[in-house]
Amino acid sequence: MTLELGVAAPAGDLRVNTMYLGATTGGGLMNQTNGAVNITDYLYLGFEAGSGGTYNLTAGTLTSNNLVVGEFGRGTFDQSENTPIPTTVTITNDLAVGANAGGQGHYYLRGGDLFTNYTFVGHSGEGQFDHDGGQHTVTNALVLGYAAGSWGSYNFNGGTLNIGGNMTVGDAGEGDFDQSGGPPTSRIIFMWGPKPAVKVTITWMAALSPPTIW
Repeated sequence: MTLELGVAAPAGDLRVNTMYLGATTGGGLMNQTNGAVNITDYLYLGFEAGSGGTYNLTAGTLTSNNLVVGEFGRGTFDQSENTPIPTTVTITNDLAVGANAGGQGHYYLRGGDLFTNYTFVGHSGEGQFDHDGGQHTVTNALVLGYAAGSWGSYNFNGGTLNIGGNMTVGDAGEGDFDQSGGPPTSRIIFMWGPKPAVKVTITWMAALSPPTIW
């Protein structure tokens, strides 16, 4: 299934309670090139095992209470910016990339603005976040590798990363943070997970001021 929004002028708006892209073993694709999408509850990409869901946002706005990229299946969210029309993604509660065991999620931020309350990369599954441009603002916490058996990786190659609270790399799972661009405009605190066996990898550019390590 493929959904197109904003192909013709004037761009349309879409309002739903919950949206599934890849609800069963099939696949779902959403291409948003303008307009506004408002989701009251959840947006799922790759909901069930064996499914796949992809959301491509090149212009317009997306607002959702929660965004799950890879619930039990495979999910991809690709956010870029087709100037002069900006892209803005606002997640009121949680962004989970790789939500459950078996789920695989990938978020590409190439441009525009992403606002979240909490961002989990590898909540209970496997998640990867590639930040190549644009701004990612997290009100509370950014967590990489939240639950046991999870894996979360954040590749910060450019743009701006603002974290209002803490950044945890390897909570009970495995976490990787690799910065080759930047620097972030807010404080970043790396907190080791509670288990000594947790694998934590941090790569920081030598030319940048190091973060606070706790």
